[in-house]
Amino acid sequence: MIRRRVRTFLFWSHLVLGLTSGLVIGVVALTGAVLAFEDEIVELAAPAPRPSRPAPAATPLKPEALIRRITLEHPEDQITRLRLSADPGRMHTAFLRQAGTLWLDPFTGATQPPASSGLRAFFSFNLDLHRWLAAPREESAGSRFWNRTVGRGLVGWSTGILVVLTVSGLFLWWPRTPGRRAFRLILRPQKSFTGRLRHWNRHHVYGFWSAVPILAIGLTGLALAFPAVKGALYPAVDDTAPAVPPPASTAAVVSVDVIFDRVVAAEPDWASLLFYLPRQNRDGSYVVRPLTIYAYTRSWPSTVANPLRFDPFTGDLLDYQPFYAKSFLSAAHALNRDVHTGAAFGWAGKAVTFAACVATLVLIYTGFALSFRRFKRRPSNQTS
Repeated sequence: MIRRRVRTFLFWSHLVLGLTSGLVIGVVALTGAVLAFEDEIVELAAPAPRPSRPAPAATPLKPEALIRRITLEHPEDQITRLRLSADPGRMHTAFLRQAGTLWLDPFTGATQPPASSGLRAFFSFNLDLHRWLAAPREESAGSRFWNRTVGRGLVGWSTGILVVLTVSGLFLWWPRTPGRRAFRLILRPQKSFTGRLRHWNRHHVYGFWSAVPILAIGLTGLALAFPAVKGALYPAVDDTAPAVPPPASTAAVVSVDVIFDRVVAAEPDWASLLFYLPRQNRDGSYVVRPLTIYAYTRSWPSTVANPLRFDPFTGDLLDYQPFYAKSFLSAAHALNRDVHTGAAFGWAGKAVTFAACVATLVLIYTGFALSFRRFKRRPSNQTS
C-alpha cells in the first residue's frame, strides 16, 4: 500500500513537473545537441589559415611585439586577450572589443577576420539560448521583467527539475511485476508497438539508457548555474583569486613578455594559453587584481584551463596548481564544465552528450504524447 502511494505521488509529480518545464528543458536539450560538436563543425567548415612563416628557422613573435602589431592595424580598438598556440604551424587568436575575434599570424602579427562568421553567429545564438534563453542584458532597454538573470534562473531551475525527473523516472521505470518479459519490454524498442504503447515503450527505453549521462549533465549544469550547488558538490574547494598587494601610486604593470616567460617556466607542457591583458580603468590606471592566464596542456585533460595568477605590478606568481597536483574534489571541480559538455573525454564524450540531449528530446515528446492521451481519454468523474 505504501509503495503504491509513493509510486502514485511520484507519477503525478513526474507528470506535472515534466509538463510545466518540458518546453525550457527541450530548448536546453536541443541547443546542447547543436553545440556538442561546435568546434569540429567550425573547424571543418571554416578551417584556420596557415601562418606565413618567413623562414624555416624563424621563431614566433613574443606577446609584446604581437600587441604592437595589432595596435598598428587597429589603433582605435582595445585588445582584451590573446589565445597563443605552442604549435608554430597554427594561428594565434586575438580578441578585440570592437573588431571581435581575429586570426593572428604568430610570425608577422597580421590579423584577419575568421571565415564563416554566419556559422559562428549561429552557434553564439544557440549558446545564448542554452545559457539564458537568449534574454537581453539587464541594462538593455525594456529588460526589467525579461533579462539574462530571469532567463538564467529559468534554465537553472529547469535543469534541477530534469535531475528530479530522471531520478523519479528510474523509480517509475521499475516494473510492478518484475520478470524477464517485463524487463525486455522496457529495455529495448518494440517494433510491433504502435500508438500509446509505442510512446510508453520509447519513454522507458530512452529514459533508462540515458539516465546516467543525463544525471551527469544535469548535476554539472546545476553547479554552473548555482554557486550553492557547486559548493555542495565540491565542498572545501576554494577557487577564490588571491589578493594583490596594493601597489604604489606610480606603479606600472610589468611587461607582458615577462609574464609570458614566467608562464612558460611554470608550465612547460603548455599547448595553448588564453592570455588576458591587464585591465585599465577609465582614467588610464590599472585595475588592482590578479592577472590570470589559462594554460591548456598537452596531457589529459587537455581541455581543462589551468589558471596561473600573477601580480600585474611585480610579475610574481601568486597561485598555480596544475591538474595533476589537485585533490580529487579539486580535479572534479576543474572538470565540471568539460564533463557537462563531454569535451573532457574527446569525441566519445561529446557523442554521449549529443545522444543524451537527443534522448531528452525523445523523452519530452513521448511524455507529452502520453500525457495528452491520458487527459484526453480520462473520464471527467475519474479521480485517480
